[in-house]
This record gives sequence, structure tokens and C-alpha cells, in this order.
Amino acid sequence: MSKFQTLLLFCLVMSCNVFAEGIDISKEYLLTKTQIQNESFNGELLKSYLKNQTVLLIPGVLSQSFSSTASQRIKLNLVLGEIFDDHENWLIEEDVNYEKIELESEASPEENADFIIEVLEDMPDNIIIFTHSKGGIDTFQALSKKPELLEKISGIITVQTPFKGSPIAEDFSNNFLTRQLGNWLFNLLGGSPEGIDSLTQSASKKRNEILEDQYKYIISKVPVINFGSFKEDTFGWDSPLELFRDIADKKSGPNDGVVPLTSAFLDETYQVTEANVDHLLSVTSCKGIRKLGFYPKLKYSERWTYDREAHFKALLESLRKVSY
Repeated sequence: MSKFQTLLLFCLVMSCNVFAEGIDISKEYLLTKTQIQNESFNGELLKSYLKNQTVLLIPGVLSQSFSSTASQRIKLNLVLGEIFDDHENWLIEEDVNYEKIELESEASPEENADFIIEVLEDMPDNIIIFTHSKGGIDTFQALSKKPELLEKISGIITVQTPFKGSPIAEDFSNNFLTRQLGNWLFNLLGGSPEGIDSLTQSASKKRNEILEDQYKYIISKVPVINFGSFKEDTFGWDSPLELFRDIADKKSGPNDGVVPLTSAFLDETYQVTEANVDHLLSVTSCKGIRKLGFYPKLKYSERWTYDREAHFKALLESLRKVSY
């Protein structure tokens, strides 16, 4: 896809709110992110806002494999980097109260909901929940189960959460061999078959129908920002998730390698769409993996890059603005 085609696709996504009925704040987010990167952003209001908040980081599937401190059998952090590493470094630098939870992300949302509820009950008021991928599903499951906890929450930011499921998970579930492999992997990692099933489009549809009223209540009580992205196909190996991205693209259109844009948004939320962001790079550096190009020669020195700190700060600033 050419740069012109990418721009056209992005403009279409930005101008036509075709994925969910919500409030598109993509332009404001992108402007803030650009100002942060150009060092022209005045962050005093954001610092003041975060002074009395506690940021709770809730990761998604395979998150323990990206953590050096977790007791996980499979370790990916040495190759792909620590999940939320850039986020934590900035929070520490700015002396912002935060907590990152390590949960059995491969377990079902019902199981993880109980754990998240316990964490929220032990935390002080004024909590900003920042979630990635399945962590958003687990979070909404927890708040649906115990909505009185919303009194403690200032806002929720979900990043690339497959609220309407993932075609990749659906394919894994529908194929006998890959389903057995997926079940074995989730069990090995301390999860359950229900964990991978919860990410399928069919299971997501049922869950959304059952929890429709609870989801609406959550969104009515606290500001919710849904962040969705897509990575267009370019010549060569352009993403660590290229194979999955190409498969999902044929089934569900623009996606981040795991989650289609159509899946990342709930109705009546504040919504952000960004181009050229795959599912991994929003939360980890993918260090040790290098981009491969074929013209004019093989090149192994370039790295996939994404400014996660600016992304994180811009989303927090967006939450601050919509909170007033």
C-alpha cells in the first residue's frame, strides 16, 4: 500500500465514524502527541491532574511472558522487551502513583475479574485504569460484576482491546489442530481454554449481549477512551505480526495484527484511531527483532519503532480533557 493510499484509508477512518457510535477525538490526540514529540506541549495541567491519581496498568494475553519478574515458563521479554516498560519509566520519572498487576492473562475474563476486583478494593480512590488488549475485557468484566467500584475510578483507557473478538482467535478455535495447540499453550501458561475462547468473535458477541446494560452503565459513570489502530501492508516484512495482520485484513479489514478496528470500540465512548501501530509496538519495544527489507538489498539494521511514551502521555491528556 502506497503512502497516498495509507493516508486515504486513515482519512476515511477519521472522517467516517463507521465502527461504533461514539465521540472521535483522534485529531486532538494526534495533535497532543505531536506537541509532546516536538517539546511544545505544556504538561503542567496533566501533572496537576495526575498528582492525586493512581494509574493501574492492566496487561493482556501473554503479559507474564513479557515480564522478567513473573514466574512464567515461556519468556519473551528477552527478545520482545518488557511490557509497559516505557509507561512505567515515565510514571516513575514524573513521580506518579501507579501499580502494574500481573494476572493469569490466559485465564478467562470471569477468573481475572475476581482478581482485578481484589486489586481495586485495596487501592485508594481516584484510579485511572490503563489496559491493553484482553486486559480491557477483563476490566469491563470486573466492573460489570461489581459496579460500585466505579466510585473509585476517574477514567478508563483501553488500548487495542478486542471487544468484538479477533478473527485470529476465531480461526484458532475453529481448527482442530490449532485449537488443541492453543489449549495446550494456555494451559502451559497457567490459563485455560476459556481464555482463548473469550477472544473469539462468537464468544465476544454472546458476552456483549449478556453484559450490554452493564457496559452502558460503566460508560455512563466514568469517561472511557478506546484506542484502536491498524498497520497497513507494505513491501517486505513490515510488522512482527505481518502474517496475522494479512490474514485478519482479508477477514475483517484494517487491523493491528490481532484486533480489527471494528472490534476496538464500544458505543458511546471517546474513540482514538491511529495508523501504523501494530498490536505489540503499543506496549513493548520488540527489541532484538529487526525489520527486513528486500530492496535494494537485505537490511537487518533497522528496527520497528513507536513512541510509546508520547502515546501514553497523549492518551492521559485526552482523558484529562474529557473528564471536565
